[in-house]
Amino acid sequence: MAAPSLEHLKGRDIAGFRILAELGRGNNGIVYLARQLTLDREVALKLLLPELAAEPEYTRSILREARLAARLDHPNIVQALDAGSSPDGFCFFAMEYVPGRTLEDIRIHHPEELSFRFLLDLSIQLADALAYAWKHCRMIHGDIKPGNLLIRDGDRRLKLADLGLARISGVPGADEIVVTPLYAAPEVIRGEFAKVGQTSDIYSFGVMFYELAAGKPPFRGDTDFLIDAHQNLPPPPLWEANPDIDPELAGFVMQMLEKEPEHRPADWEEVAAFLRETRARLYSPGYAAKRQAQRNQPAALRNRRHPLLTPLLVVAFVLIFLLLGAFFYTAFRFLTEDTTLTPITITPEPPAEPLPVGDAVAPDELLKVALSGEAVRELPPPRQQPTESPQRAVTTPPASPPVTRPARPVQTASDSAEHQSPPPDSVPPPPPPTVPPESVEPPAKRVFSPRISIHALRKRMQKLDRMLAQLNADDYPRKWREKAREVGAHSWLLLLQLATRDLPIPEPDRFEPTGANREADWISFGGMAGFIRVYPKMPPIRIARGFGAGLYRELRKARLLPAGLDGEFSRAFEFFVRERMGRTPIRALDNRILRNCNYSLPDFVDTLKDGTLARRLQTAGQK
Repeated sequence: MAAPSLEHLKGRDIAGFRILAELGRGNNGIVYLARQLTLDREVALKLLLPELAAEPEYTRSILREARLAARLDHPNIVQALDAGSSPDGFCFFAMEYVPGRTLEDIRIHHPEELSFRFLLDLSIQLADALAYAWKHCRMIHGDIKPGNLLIRDGDRRLKLADLGLARISGVPGADEIVVTPLYAAPEVIRGEFAKVGQTSDIYSFGVMFYELAAGKPPFRGDTDFLIDAHQNLPPPPLWEANPDIDPELAGFVMQMLEKEPEHRPADWEEVAAFLRETRARLYSPGYAAKRQAQRNQPAALRNRRHPLLTPLLVVAFVLIFLLLGAFFYTAFRFLTEDTTLTPITITPEPPAEPLPVGDAVAPDELLKVALSGEAVRELPPPRQQPTESPQRAVTTPPASPPVTRPARPVQTASDSAEHQSPPPDSVPPPPPPTVPPESVEPPAKRVFSPRISIHALRKRMQKLDRMLAQLNADDYPRKWREKAREVGAHSWLLLLQLATRDLPIPEPDRFEPTGANREADWISFGGMAGFIRVYPKMPPIRIARGFGAGLYRELRKARLLPAGLDGEFSRAFEFFVRERMGRTPIRALDNRILRNCNYSLPDFVDTLKDGTLARRLQTAGQK
C-alpha cells in the first residue's frame, strides 16, 4: 500500500485522534495538535514521514522505544501516551501536549528573553531529565537541539520532547540514528554506534549551549562542511566568542565539545552538578559570602581541615635551604679554583665529500620565468664566485676544503695568537685566497629549491586556470584573479618541491565560493582531493592558507604532525609562500610551527621529515 501523505490532514480522524492544527516539523515527521476522542483531551500527535513509516524494522523500533519512554515520569520530559500504526498506513506517536514555545522559537524571535541565568536554569533541568532517562531505561535522546526543547507557558518549565523517537539504535540490530548535522557528535557522524551513549548527547548539548551563549554555533556552513568540522576542526574558544562568559563555565563547555567521547564529562550527573555549582557561585549571595569567609579565616583553622599542610611546608622549607646551600658551595668552589685555560690543539677531521651533483639546483629543470608573467619564479641561488665549481654555490675551489659541511678546529686564545703572527722566512707566504672571506662561512640562510618536473607544474597551472575561470567575474574581478593566480602558482610550486622530499600533498580541484567572511579552508572529499573555500572580499594571499590547510590534513594522516594545529600550520604555509614570492612576511611570535623551525623553510622541511618538529610540538603541548 502506498504511503499516505501527511499534508492537508486538518479535521481528519487517525487512530482515534482528530487532527486540529499543525504544531511543527522535525527530522522524522510532523507534529499536530489533536484531540484524543476516547478521553476528550488535547495531545501532540507526531506522524512519521512516509519513507520512515514504510520501513517495518524502523516502526518496530519506534514501538519498543515508545513503550520504554512511556515508563518515564519526570517533570521535564514530555509524557509518552500512545504509539502504533493506523489501518490507513500512518505511524503515529501520541505525547503530552505542552502549550508554549520551543527554545528555537525564542532564540530566533525573542533572543532578549535568553538571559544567562535562564539559560543555566534550563540546562540544569535538561541535565536532570536525561540523567533520569539513562538511569531508569538506559535511554539517550540522540537529537539534542533547541527545537526539541519546549518552554511551557506560565512557569517557563522546560519539557524535553521526542525522547524515544530520535534515538532508535538502542535495540539489537538497529544501525541508524536520525540527527541534525549542526549538533551531531563525531562518533554519531562516523557511525561508531558502539561509542554512542550519554557523552554523545553531552556533545550535542555543548554545541547548543555554545550557540545560545555566544549567539552563533561553533561551526556554520553546509552539511558537508558541518560533518567535516565536527570530526576534524577544533571549535573556536567560547571565551573568545563571548568574553563576558564565566571562564570556568566556558572551559567546561569546551570540554563537552571534545572530539573523543572519553574526554568529555562522563555522565549527566557530572554536568548537572557543575551547572548547579556555577549557578550558585554566580547568583547566590550566600555562596559568595561563604567563599569569602573561607578565604578570610585564620590559617590555623584551615590547617585543621588539612592536617598534612604544615608538615609539607616544613619539608619544602628544608629542601629550599639545602638547595641554596648547594648553590653557594658550588659558587664558592668555582670562584676559588684555578680556571686558567691550557692551550690545546685538535687536529681537524678530513674534509667532507662534496654534495652530489644530482642534488644541486638545475635551472634548466625549473621554470626560469612564470608560465604567465611573474607568477612563478625560481628563488635566487646562494652567492657564487666565478672560480667555484659547478656543484653547490657554497663549495670552495679545489685548493680549499669544501665548506658545505665544514669541520672547523677548536682553537684557544693562544692558538689564535700564533696563527696571527707572521710566518718564518723559510716558509713561502700562502697564495692569495680566490674566495672572498665572507664566502668561507656557510650562507646565513639556506635556500630550499629542489628540482621539480616542469610538466607537473605546468599541469597544476592549467588546473589553477580552470579553477579561477569557474569563479563569477562580478564577485571575483580580473585583478583579484591575477593576484590569486600568482599566489596559487607559488603555493603549487612549494607543494611540488615538498613532494620531492616524499611529503604528501593535497590536490585541490576547485575554488568553492562562500558568502561568509572566513579563513580560506580546505574541504576534503576523499583521498587527497578536495576544494578551497574563498569569498569575494578575501585578500588573494589568503588562498595560500587553503593550500596549507590541505597539506596539514595530509601530514596528519601520515602522522607527521599532532592534532590541533590547523590554523597555525595554514598561516605558517602562507608565511613561506610570502617569502618565496619576495614579500616580507610577518614573524608571528604566537605561531608554534614557525617558532619551532626558526622561521626557516629548510629547517621546516628537515624537522618535519625526521619527526623532530612533531616531537617539539608534542613536548610544548604537554607543558
